[in-house]
Amino acid sequence: MDTTKLDAKYQRLSQEEVDALPVWSTVYVLWGGGNGPHMYLITRKRGNHSHIDGLSSDSGTLGFVGKEKPLDIVWHVLPTDQELAEVFRLTFEWHSIPTRIKCFGPFVRALKKINACDGPDIEMIVIRAYSSVCDEHRKAVTRRDLLREIAKFRKLDLRKDINRAIVAALENSSERLRPVGWQAMLAEAKERLARAAEADVASGSGVK
Repeated sequence: MDTTKLDAKYQRLSQEEVDALPVWSTVYVLWGGGNGPHMYLITRKRGNHSHIDGLSSDSGTLGFVGKEKPLDIVWHVLPTDQELAEVFRLTFEWHSIPTRIKCFGPFVRALKKINACDGPDIEMIVIRAYSSVCDEHRKAVTRRDLLREIAKFRKLDLRKDINRAIVAALENSSERLRPVGWQAMLAEAKERLARAAEADVASGSGVK
């Protein structure tokens, strides 16, 4: 594929922007050795870098390789509604969450109406829906469960509100879905929020 066409259609990313890409983002990558560009799906984070599906943890790192070698070039591709619906399906599959839902297009459109539709948003909606199902001693997520969680969903700006997001995620999820060490994580986030509130009061802003 002609890279000039990619530059015209998509955003070419800096190293910081590559590292900030959320899981489930779709990208084109021209590797430092000249291989590509190829389309990939970011499936996980490790350290400071995004990693893509189908490669080892080392070769799959989307990171700049240093001054003596060419740089990987990454373009961010905005996903289509069909691709976002596939993210819904994969989230259910990868978390082994039971459901009889076959078509996820309506949920993509519902999320877009509240200006929230990327991979992390979808994953959070699905996991919250499953948490409610477990709390109600049911077995499978239904259409109503997803729509209910979408109606309650509020997108946080994680760059400004990461500690509030941590507290909300840990306090509002079932214990069986919480990560190892969540108690310490929750306590640390609350402590950072308390320090920030004290600093605001000391500075006279009064913001809580």
